[in-house]
Amino acid sequence: MSFLMILRIAVKALNRNKMRTALTMLGMIIGVAQAVGAKIDPEWQILAGHLAFLAVLVLRPRGLLVFTLEHAVGNGDVDYRLQPHGRYSHGRGYVERLLTSAGLRPKIVEAELRMEAGAPVPGLVVRAEKPVSAKPVSALG
Repeated sequence: MSFLMILRIAVKALNRNKMRTALTMLGMIIGVAQAVGAKIDPEWQILAGHLAFLAVLVLRPRGLLVFTLEHAVGNGDVDYRLQPHGRYSHGRGYVERLLTSAGLRPKIVEAELRMEAGAPVPGLVVRAEKPVSAKPVSALG
């Protein structure tokens, strides 16, 4: 198979899966920005909330949205907070409320995502399913 043929197949796949492509690119941009030490603007957090509502629009019934987040442990029940290292951590209740209000059924498991500076990074592994008849309960403002 030639390089040109592979490129055509890749471009067709990107066009067929526009939302997946956009979300992947967004994740890569945020990841690279954090890796080079850039601080992520709080406006990106608002965008992340809207992505849950967009997921309901593009997922098929029983479709899954799966992702991980750093877990905001301690200091009471916070929605999210910016950590000293420049990344956000999220409260489990906040993530559940956000996904439920978007019309998804979340299942969340606490896990250690990785080791950083010799210490485990607490995280959330999130699996949200779109029910057969999902309608967002409310819109984010």
